[in-house]
Amino acid sequence: DGLDMGGLLGKKLQLHNESRERVDNRLRQGKIDNRRLAHTGYDIENVFKQIHIDKYKKGNIHISIDGSGSMNGSKWAATIQMTAAIAKAATYTQNINVQVSVRITTNVGRGDTPTTMLIYDSRRNKINQLVCAFKLISPISMTPEGLCFESMYKKNYFIPSTSEMDSYLLNISDGEPGCTGYSGSSAVNHTRNIINKIKNDLNISVLS
Repeated sequence: DGLDMGGLLGKKLQLHNESRERVDNRLRQGKIDNRRLAHTGYDIENVFKQIHIDKYKKGNIHISIDGSGSMNGSKWAATIQMTAAIAKAATYTQNINVQVSVRITTNVGRGDTPTTMLIYDSRRNKINQLVCAFKLISPISMTPEGLCFESMYKKNYFIPSTSEMDSYLLNISDGEPGCTGYSGSSAVNHTRNIINKIKNDLNISVLS
């Protein structure tokens, strides 16, 4: 269902590939307009033109998903559908990239270890990569929000905004940060501080 929705949205997003050219003529400066050049001997000085090209900036969307156990059921199904729709829609454009990561905790003999799985990057993966990954993932762990975001920040998982590209972080979660040894107001404040660093240092717009 998500892929079908994304296909419909993607056809509308194809406008993002287009650029529009506007020509302003009869100007006193700019590039010479050959069609007006013949009139220069008749005290006509407005023989210049300027060409303006309007096109959409590039976009990057990082979708970060909470893989905790409380996401299981209808929330997880809705999350998969929405993520698949956005990723599929972006394949119809030439200048919107999508990354998808899932935040979990793993047990490797040392208690709960905050772990981030980067399961899809449209710059190098086909959409089937995302489909296969979702078939293998079940939300069964805890919610190490800020710890994962801090690691992702340090490892340059997030792509910063530039003069040519707007970058977004879409965070999907249903609960406050928490895992073994990481909970309460200290976890909330830590997560807030890391998100502020992502927003301020990388100029990324955040929707959560």
